[in-house]
Amino acid sequence: MKQKMKEQEDEAEKLRRNLKTTKIQELEVEKQMFADECTRLRHIIEELMKNRNTGYPPEMTELEEKFYQQNILLKNIKHENSELANAFQKKDEELKKWKEIAQELDRKTSKLVSAQKENTKNKKVLKETKKE
Repeated sequence: MKQKMKEQEDEAEKLRRNLKTTKIQELEVEKQMFADECTRLRHIIEELMKNRNTGYPPEMTELEEKFYQQNILLKNIKHENSELANAFQKKDEELKKWKEIAQELDRKTSKLVSAQKENTKNKKVLKETKKE
């Protein structure tokens, strides 16, 4: 009977030790989890501190940069369009002048052709009157 009691006490002691060991292992795992969470939070805080200097998260900074570049492109395109519109207007005016010159030359040519026909007609009449 003493032997059985001794065995039961030994077994109970083993269970208590095992429980203590298990509790220690649980605490060690929990400690490691807290350490990992602290590291994760430290990284987040560092990132926030970096971003605090710029005042914006990185995504916002990227969007601002893209907006700025697109704004510059838009201004350049507007400027080019304005220059092209001016060049187009100048070419239109030049074309109008050339059309006016062509019309004037057509009128002069028509007058010259008419005068030439009249001259030829007069020469024929003169020849005919001389023959007579």
